[in-house]
Amino acid sequence: MSGTRTLVVIVALVAGATLGTWSLTTAGTAGSSTPTVVWDPAAAKDLQRALMDLHEAWNTLDMKAMDRMIAGDDQLVTFDLDPNTSQPVVLHTKADLMKFTRTIFEGFQKQGVKSIAEHPMISCKVSGNLGFCTEQCKIKLVSGDGSTEIARLRGTAIAEHTRDGWKWLEWHMSPDTQQSQEAEAANSSVHHGL
Repeated sequence: MSGTRTLVVIVALVAGATLGTWSLTTAGTAGSSTPTVVWDPAAAKDLQRALMDLHEAWNTLDMKAMDRMIAGDDQLVTFDLDPNTSQPVVLHTKADLMKFTRTIFEGFQKQGVKSIAEHPMISCKVSGNLGFCTEQCKIKLVSGDGSTEIARLRGTAIAEHTRDGWKWLEWHMSPDTQQSQEAEAANSSVHHGL
């Protein structure tokens, strides 16, 4: 087996074992026996809508919708940010994730805070029933007294398609700092010849 094909097989086996039952559609390229991933643009748009629905559930503090849309995964951990300290938080199970979300929602309700995800830039890819998205968004937190706090975030999320639609397995959030924006602009110039 060639090195590339061995890597593809190993990645598929590890991912399959980690995620449980899912299908990664493969097809050989012309003149090659090496499998390639087959991306589904229509399913990617559907997954993007599912992520927007998750944002809407967050904005409306809808725990029932959050519970319905999140499958969680006991092997893949979620990395989120503590809303009070902006420090990383590791969530190991769906129960951890839901408790973390409930605590945030209760704090928002107690303080009269409205959360609004503004202009998220989302890109998703799907193959078979497995998909992932990257996003950059600005979360505006509006307090009852009218004061506003802005959090710029970046995230990557993994979902699986079930008979009940897309379910989120895990995500990784990080702050979109001034330094990261400057580094992105510098790298963009290098990669795009600007």
